[in-house]
Amino acid sequence: MILARFRQQPAEKRKFTVDYTNRLNAGELLTAVISATIDPISATTPLVVSAAVETTQDKVTMYTSGGEDGTEYKVELLVQTSDLDVQWEDEIIFLVEDI
Repeated sequence: MILARFRQQPAEKRKFTVDYTNRLNAGELLTAVISATIDPISATTPLVVSAAVETTQDKVTMYTSGGEDGTEYKVELLVQTSDLDVQWEDEIIFLVEDI
């Protein structure tokens, strides 16, 4: 599921929060970001992403930087919940533009 689309300049370092509150069942918590995959990985300048579950265990915080001007990146987040049978894969699209 595509959660959001953002524009970012190549020199920017930004923070984004993905809120899972409305998707979690009562008593269920986020336990891990299993992966944050970035496509395209073949761009000359990569988009750098780090992601972690917040201490409240209902949100994921992502930090981004870099990227190649005019390139669109798809970041796929795979998260695990305290109900070990539940994993969500979500996508966030970043368009890097030097404005």
